[in-house]
Amino acid sequence: AQAAAASLGSTGALGADQGACVAATACATKTNDEETPEGLQNCRKYAIEALLCCVEQKSQVMLRVPNFLNRLLEALLMCMLDIRDSSYAKWLEEGEEEDEQRFFDVGEEGLDRICRAYSSDEDLAVGSRTQAASILLPALFNYVTTFLQRPEWEYRFVALMAISQTIEYVQEDQEEELDYIAKTLMRYLGDGDFRVRFAAAQAIGQMSLDQTPYVQEQFASEMLPLLIARMDDEVPRVQGHACAAFVNFSEEVEKAEMLKVAGQVMEKLLTKIRPGTPKTVREHAVTCIAVVAGVLEESFVPYYSAVVPSLLDVITNSTALELRSLRGKAIECISIVGLSVSESPLF
Repeated sequence: AQAAAASLGSTGALGADQGACVAATACATKTNDEETPEGLQNCRKYAIEALLCCVEQKSQVMLRVPNFLNRLLEALLMCMLDIRDSSYAKWLEEGEEEDEQRFFDVGEEGLDRICRAYSSDEDLAVGSRTQAASILLPALFNYVTTFLQRPEWEYRFVALMAISQTIEYVQEDQEEELDYIAKTLMRYLGDGDFRVRFAAAQAIGQMSLDQTPYVQEQFASEMLPLLIARMDDEVPRVQGHACAAFVNFSEEVEKAEMLKVAGQVMEKLLTKIRPGTPKTVREHAVTCIAVVAGVLEESFVPYYSAVVPSLLDVITNSTALELRSLRGKAIECISIVGLSVSESPLF
């Protein structure tokens, strides 16, 4: 598998026998830590790389290989299901990144690479749709739908993260698909498992960037209250991602929609930026305030007298090294507030 991956850049696709062997290796899954020694883990990574190189170098050839895309998608999703391993627990709870690429990362990156490979050549589009939108994503969403119905949180988590990774490849005229995805994400934002809620918030934030302004125009009245409610989640990481998703969504939302929820969200955010709240949540909350001010502009005046002293307090008391990012965000936020409420003195 390693040799195949290394050579594909110049020699093209694998032969049928090689491809079957590599695909079988890539799809191998583990049931416990003892069952996957380091050698097999590396073999799986190289097998995935070989298959991805096949797609990137010979995308049309690989479409003619029976069941190839389904097998590759299955292999990538199985990589993402490595999230079941206990080594991911700290990342899931706290968000701390590892330097070493893990199988979950291999799967995520692979989904993006194959979607990109089938989106890059407009001459091969099916009608007005890229091959990613017309061939690849329907196959992926068959798996996603199945995963979402599973009782194990890991499957729902992987399904939502797969949506997050590929949402940019859904085309703007695929309104039925976009509506289904948005409604699905909103539903799982209230899932019983915090890791699934985190994944839903992550996907909403990504969709807000990749499918703007459609998602804001169609779902602002539903999405904003759900994100605001999730800011009070019992798990800090979900709170932070709800705030981050709110930022991404709100940057392109209409002022009239923001006015409907401004009082509710500002009350929450002024609480979230106080000491005692986890640092990452405080940072996201400060950014949320800046976005609300930017959208409301002069209509932010009613909140000015409460916001500015609170931000000044954050700036004054965030001198520790580990709080410098929070302090910087507060300085930026107070500047945006001052620009938005132009007739009021900043200090």
